[in-house]
Amino acid sequence: MLFRETAQKYGSRVAMRKKEYGLWHDISWDEYFRTVTYVAAALISMGLEKGDCASIIGDNSPEWVIIDIGIQSAGGTAVGIYATNAWQQVEYVINNSESKFFFVENEE
Repeated sequence: MLFRETAQKYGSRVAMRKKEYGLWHDISWDEYFRTVTYVAAALISMGLEKGDCASIIGDNSPEWVIIDIGIQSAGGTAVGIYATNAWQQVEYVINNSESKFFFVENEE
């Protein structure tokens, strides 16, 4: 509710920025909210139920935040995994969180 109200209030204003190839790109509150809504809707359509866990592994980025808020908006619990963790630590978190969905930044 608060997220939606903030997005409505600030609309086209900058919510966050992302650096790509040395250039900064703005992400508006409208775009941020819309993308979070898409993530939440996709998770629900794929079977995420209230309380289900979804793991995210990757570096800090706008995409990480969008996925995190999308999971929570869908009623799920986001499980953050450090990209710098050893594979044994990643395996432990995944196995013990009972995550049903996984978001992975890259193959490494």
